[in-house]
Amino acid sequence: MDSPRDVSHALRAAQVVEGPAAPAQAQAAGGSGSDLDQAYASDTGPTGPQSDHEQLFKRLFTISEFYDRDRTAYYQALQSVRERGMGLTGWLEYFAEGLSTQMREVQERGERSIRRDVLARKHRLSDRQAAALGYAIEHGGLTIQNFVALFPKVTRRTLQREIKDIIDAGLLVPEGATNRRHYRLTLPTS
Repeated sequence: MDSPRDVSHALRAAQVVEGPAAPAQAQAAGGSGSDLDQAYASDTGPTGPQSDHEQLFKRLFTISEFYDRDRTAYYQALQSVRERGMGLTGWLEYFAEGLSTQMREVQERGERSIRRDVLARKHRLSDRQAAALGYAIEHGGLTIQNFVALFPKVTRRTLQREIKDIIDAGLLVPEGATNRRHYRLTLPTS
């Protein structure tokens, strides 16, 4: 396994690489766009529709994110296999580091998602309000422009009313002048 194509096929066979990027990765690696790829693309697994938890996991976790951040390091780790007489130690260390990094990030994203869901239920927030709260948890706050970007088909005035409800629930605090208002999360972000 000394080329990205070979590694991609091996990871795919081991079902380590999953998520929305998997079909594109298979195509880039010379895949055929198989039924499995179609299953990923349609959010169904080989045995039928995926549960909400499976879909959430796939949105939260794809190991390719780690490799995509620093393609040079990725190719260097692969090249080290060839340079060391096909010794896999360097590659396995790099792979384990990527897996560890991604698992930490999955945990953080999962905790933020759970936190949003718990607060949304506790305060009986609408789906849009829960999305705004999720954005605020992720970024430490939000602006009306952020909220409009999340829901471009909803009027600005409606979104302003929804933000007011979140403020009234004690989850956001408005800061700044009206035209530059920022809504800061009142809870610790971590």
